[in-house]
Amino acid sequence: MGRDIDEWCKACLECQKNKIHRHTKSAIGDYPLPSCRFSHINVDVVGPLPTSCGFSYVLTWCRQVQPLAGGFPDGRPDCCDHRRNILRRWISRFGVRSASLRPG
Repeated sequence: MGRDIDEWCKACLECQKNKIHRHTKSAIGDYPLPSCRFSHINVDVVGPLPTSCGFSYVLTWCRQVQPLAGGFPDGRPDCCDHRRNILRRWISRFGVRSASLRPG
């Protein structure tokens, strides 16, 4: 059965297109510890994903110190949309933060 699965994956065009050939390793960064709750959040965009209700990206966030994470649906991979999304959804719930960190 394992051999059949291997052959099926090798013959599948979608499987071969999505195969990752190179992994990037980011350097470990030194970030200052936040002085108060919700002052720093880390933000990233996941996608494109299959479209659902007009959204194909997810704007993900996590706090640096306490284990709290989440995501918001997002329509396009556009910085202006992400800023609006953060303003509407994060700041309306938790208030203004001191800094947002995003991958380089």
